[in-house]
Parts: sequence; structure tokens; C-alpha cells
Amino acid sequence: MPAGRAAATLDSPGVATAGGQDGRGGMGDITRSESTARADGAAAPAGDVIGRLAAGAFVVGGLASLVPAVWLPTSALGGMDEPTYADISGAGGGWLVWHQLNALGVTLAMVGLSLMVCLLVRDRGRRWAASGAAVTTVGGVLFAPGVAAFGYLGAYATESDALSRAEGTKLVEYVNDHAGDVLILLIPGVILITAGQLLLAVALWRGGTVPVWYVGAMAVLNLVSFFVPGRVSGWCVAVLIVLYGWLVRLVWTGARAPA
Repeated sequence: MPAGRAAATLDSPGVATAGGQDGRGGMGDITRSESTARADGAAAPAGDVIGRLAAGAFVVGGLASLVPAVWLPTSALGGMDEPTYADISGAGGGWLVWHQLNALGVTLAMVGLSLMVCLLVRDRGRRWAASGAAVTTVGGVLFAPGVAAFGYLGAYATESDALSRAEGTKLVEYVNDHAGDVLILLIPGVILITAGQLLLAVALWRGGTVPVWYVGAMAVLNLVSFFVPGRVSGWCVAVLIVLYGWLVRLVWTGARAPA
């Protein structure tokens, strides 16, 4: 490449170039890198700001959802499809807190993940990224109220100041027998979250953003967490959150998929 010509790559967004004609008719470019511009006090590109907000949202949401995904002792999330009155009351105030964390954490993490992939995949695979982001985000929004509802119902049923143990036990049993009324949002949410992440995996593969093994691991962990209930599902979610740390690093450093 001639010395008088410089190229800006997708891995270094925000490069400003100014130039004039050199003696051979080429462009004599003066290139200023993004890092230098920032050092001189220039504002960070909007894409970087959004990317870091998305990465931060994912990290906060991911950490919040790790608690119920791995350590929640009872409930459908922790491997028990029909928790009893004793299970819920034994968890104390943690029952409601765990469900609240999971509801908010998963939703925030899915929104952050969707934005990160859309920022990383700008050319090839961008339609897959947009579709996956939409499906994943809707899934997270549907997931939250279903999980929160289980938390509140269990907490209210075991509140001794409101209901006796016998009354609370009947309420818990009624909720277990009619769980479909609560799962009407949760189940579609889980399906959409899983499907959306598979679409995001295709986008990352098409965009060449990550190695093939990463995409494979992302797909396998999502499928196992969906089809295998209990602790196995919880640990798959935990590994996925750690795996997505790679995307957080890429977004934070301003990496982009090749054109």
C-alpha cells in the first residue's frame, strides 16, 4: 500500500481522515485515530456510548439473574415444578427477592444482549441480528411478569399475618393446579428468549464476529437449558452469561464484524 494512503477499518470506528492530492495524483491522508481524538477532548461516538450502555445493562442483568438461576432452592426455575407451602415459607423473604431479581435481571440482560449483537453485526448477518434482537427482547418482556407473579403469589400465600397455614396451603395448591393462568406469559417468554438467542447466534456466525465454536456453544447451551429442566438448566444459563462476557469485551473495545 502506498505510504500516502491510509484505510479506516471496522475495528477502529470514528477515524477522521483529511487529505490533499500528492504529487502522484493519490490522496495524501492525515489520519487521526479515535483514541487520539478522545485524548484531545473529543466526544465518544454515539455507537460506543450505546454499546457500553448495552454491555452494562447485560452485566447488571446477568449478575441479577445468576442468583435465582443457580441458587434458587425451590420453584420451577430451580428444579421443582410444584413448590409446596413448606418450600416457599422455608425460603423466607428470599422467595420474593429471588423471583424479582430473575424477572428484572433476565429482561435487562436480554435487552442488553440484543443491542450488543446488533452493534457487533453491521453488514453480513444484520437481518438475523435485527430479527433475533426483536424476538429476544419481546421474550424478556413476557418472561418478567410471569416469574414475578409466582414470586408474589407464593409470598402472599405464606404471609402468616394475612392467611393461616391451612389457608395458605390451599392457595399454594390452587396456584399449582392452575399454573397455566400464570404461565400464559412465562412460557411464551421462555420460548421467544431461546429462539431469539438462536437467531442471534446465526447473526454472529454470518457476521464472522466470533469463532464457530462460540456459536455452537451458544446454540447448545440454549437448547439444553430449554429442554432439560432443573439444576442443569440453571447451570446452562449461568455458563451462557459467562460466555456472553466475550461479546461484552468486543462491544466495550469497539470491535465490529468484518464487512
